[in-house]
Amino acid sequence: MAWERRRHRLFYYRCYRDYTGRVRKQYIGSGPAAEEVARRDAAERAERAARRQAERELRQQFAAASGMLAAFGRDCDDLARSALAEAGLYQHHRGEWRRYGERRSKQA
Repeated sequence: MAWERRRHRLFYYRCYRDYTGRVRKQYIGSGPAAEEVARRDAAERAERAARRQAERELRQQFAAASGMLAAFGRDCDDLARSALAEAGLYQHHRGEWRRYGERRSKQA
């Protein structure tokens, strides 16, 4: 979206991509009507930029909270592991917790 000078006059054009991906220009015009369209286009661009910035900040806040939650989960796992080990249990093949010296009876 730009003002272009042609033969010593300013004309407003909108740039867009068509369905094939090629950049095209749409002639809007010159004068007060084109200035109004240019102002509206600039306001829409600013609004989109503000929305993108807000989304970026929200993603950063989510990442920070997610990291803190993951650390809390690891701390809880460590606390549970140490409490079970203190109670005289061990983790069998990263699975269930068992008491030392306990034999499992076969159940049919």
